[in-house]
Amino acid sequence: MTSRRDTRGSTAPRIYAEVARRASGALTGLPPGSFTVVMATGIVSIASHLCGMNGPARALLRLNQVFYPLLWLLTLLRLARFPRRAIADLEDHRRGPGSFAVVAGTSVFASQLMILTGDLAAARRLWMLGGLLWLIVIYGFLGRATVRGAKPELAGALDGSWLLAVVGTQSLPILGALIAPDTRGWQPQILFVSLVMYLVGWILFVVIITLIFYRLIFFAVTAETLTPTYWVTMGAAAITTLAGVSLSSVMPEGALLRDLHPFLTGLTLTSWATSTWWIPLLVALTVWRQLHHPAPMRYEPEHWAVVFPLGMYGTCTFELSRFAGLAFLEPLARGVTYVALAAWIVVLVALVWRLVTGLMAALRAVDPAGRIPE
Repeated sequence: MTSRRDTRGSTAPRIYAEVARRASGALTGLPPGSFTVVMATGIVSIASHLCGMNGPARALLRLNQVFYPLLWLLTLLRLARFPRRAIADLEDHRRGPGSFAVVAGTSVFASQLMILTGDLAAARRLWMLGGLLWLIVIYGFLGRATVRGAKPELAGALDGSWLLAVVGTQSLPILGALIAPDTRGWQPQILFVSLVMYLVGWILFVVIITLIFYRLIFFAVTAETLTPTYWVTMGAAAITTLAGVSLSSVMPEGALLRDLHPFLTGLTLTSWATSTWWIPLLVALTVWRQLHHPAPMRYEPEHWAVVFPLGMYGTCTFELSRFAGLAFLEPLARGVTYVALAAWIVVLVALVWRLVTGLMAALRAVDPAGRIPE
């Protein structure tokens, strides 16, 4: 007869091996856009802070201080163990744009640190890291995608994740505007670089949003292809609004900048109007998708692409209302922030549930009788 001790001794190694096997599989398939969880957590924290909810804002900061280094650890492990898979993702038309999430995640996390803790030194270092990552990703992705031999059809390759290029680009001038006032000696250079990045982000937004609009209107759209990433259409316009407000608020007096101020104000209001216009359409399309393709509520990394735009819209509307003296917009910003916080909680609970059920599945695969070792 097998003793309980013998059972534990024979089962435990198999359980650990099964968990390790599944963890390796998850590491192999780690999506390039995994840093969207940092983006969503950071911007909802900032929006909560602007709303006066300092408790949730601080709690989200603590979580991001875990999420950000953990995701970097997983990313570096993946690069070390599966370099070909990582390079293939970067040049892929569907997965490659998700790589811009590491740029936006770095900048949003730095902005979160700067706003909630005033850690200027960390914000400066992360701004430089974000700029380096942006250069690597934008020229790596666009360069490889350009010279790639076999290219997919536009309808099958283009979705809302392409606008993460805009989000990543515009996250840098927002952070630059935060650190420039306290960076003596380098303030003009930081603001000039931030202004250039803002204008590059605007051009990218115009080009990509035109292609996405063309894809939605003139190609077949199914419930399967209408993924949550299309919410980034609103988020990209919202972060462009926040970048415009941030730069306009800190630009020093000077001939060039004084002449550009009305231009920046017009672009900023245009961006906010565009992001607002997208919201009813995205809500309607989401309802249509659920009606035509009802699916159980389960976690997918793409769901953070819904949370981030909501948090960004709340944040940019707060800042626009205060910058332009439009106090009547604050209730809108507050309401959207509450929705963003609720959405963040739902997606996080779904993530935790998926991790727990995945672990339990690994245990059952090894020991169907449920004899979990002590």
